[in-house]
Amino acid sequence: MSLRPELTISSMIHPLSFVLTGAAVGVAASAEKNFGQMKTLLTPSDAAGQFGAGSELTLLAGAVLENSPCELRAVGVNEDTQYPEALALLAGSDAEFLLCGSTDPEILQAAAQAAEQAGKFLVVPCGQNPDEWAEQFSSRRVLAVFPAIPGGHPALGAALLAGILSRCSGSDSDCRGEDILGDYPTVPSTQPDEIERLLARGITVLEPAGVGSACVRAVTTAASPETGEPDPAFRNYRAVRRLDRILSHLRQKLEESFLASPSGRLPLEGVRAAAESSLLQLAQQGLLEHYHHLTVTVPEPGQDGILTVELALPKDCGQVRLDLNFAL
Repeated sequence: MSLRPELTISSMIHPLSFVLTGAAVGVAASAEKNFGQMKTLLTPSDAAGQFGAGSELTLLAGAVLENSPCELRAVGVNEDTQYPEALALLAGSDAEFLLCGSTDPEILQAAAQAAEQAGKFLVVPCGQNPDEWAEQFSSRRVLAVFPAIPGGHPALGAALLAGILSRCSGSDSDCRGEDILGDYPTVPSTQPDEIERLLARGITVLEPAGVGSACVRAVTTAASPETGEPDPAFRNYRAVRRLDRILSHLRQKLEESFLASPSGRLPLEGVRAAAESSLLQLAQQGLLEHYHHLTVTVPEPGQDGILTVELALPKDCGQVRLDLNFAL
């Protein structure tokens, strides 16, 4: 900046810290190098350096990181047979959302099972037939995205949604109306009645918004195991995340109580007291409205105990019953 001929001031900004606010995302996709190794990425250039600038993994990682200030756990593969090991690494990490570069139904089914067992969310593309994919990947842990990003990688829309989910992970949000960040082609428009039908089927819909695209709202593909029909309780993405936090808090409280006991054991009333303490704290935090029918039983001598409680969740998330097994 020139003030007068004999005086010039120049400036440079040096970032001192980078605040990460989004939940970690895990990506398994084809790479050019470093196969089978889990790397932590913070920027698209990190991905290019670790896995190759032209790799599928770098493309998908860039889409996630453009949409969320998060840590990304990435595992590169050079053939489909390496996906099971890559997905196992990601399932064992702290990533809350998983993404797979493959669109092979068998690989995605394995990814869905890994996500279910590890308590993660898997984001998948729908392809051309969203109804078929919603049925094939029915799970409270799977979010299927439609439509695809025009001219992009088949899993690009899933990567962008994973970034949005990560970005919104710190709030009690279903990502309603959240914009896709970055210079990506706008998705084709979908008629309002078709959007509602797809949401009811468990499809997370992207729609045009301004100069880009946005998420209508996040839903899971969950269906009732008895009827195969949509399961409103677990199709509600926000309710599933809320239950995750409730279960985590209950488990932690019970573990602390068992560890605090000199013998490492608790009577049934001690288990009940620990559960009551946890539920009261959760209610104070606004994670549940109220609870009732809390029971703690041991079916047979020597068997694990069963803690059962019915919860009413706020913000249209419904009511659920939790059954939690524990060892006395």
